[in-house]
Amino acid sequence: MGNFTIFPNFSGLDRLDIFTFRVWHPMGPTRTLVYHWTVVPKNLPDDIKEGLRQRTNLAFGPAGTFEQDDAENWVLCIEGMNTGMAW
Repeated sequence: MGNFTIFPNFSGLDRLDIFTFRVWHPMGPTRTLVYHWTVVPKNLPDDIKEGLRQRTNLAFGPAGTFEQDDAENWVLCIEGMNTGMAW
């Protein structure tokens, strides 16, 4: 269980009930395109698969409960990198 990143642009989240992974594609100095997949067991009934998909989107989508604070961090990282200062 946990988060992982395989350098340079592949990451995932492994929880008890959901496995998600992402591929990150930089589109410029201030933009990144993110592909996001949710993996569920193939033999699950369709209604349960749909419920897991919806739950994952509510948690990890752009307005998801777990992504809201991360989005602000990403914006602040971009602003910090544009200052011209190096420590």
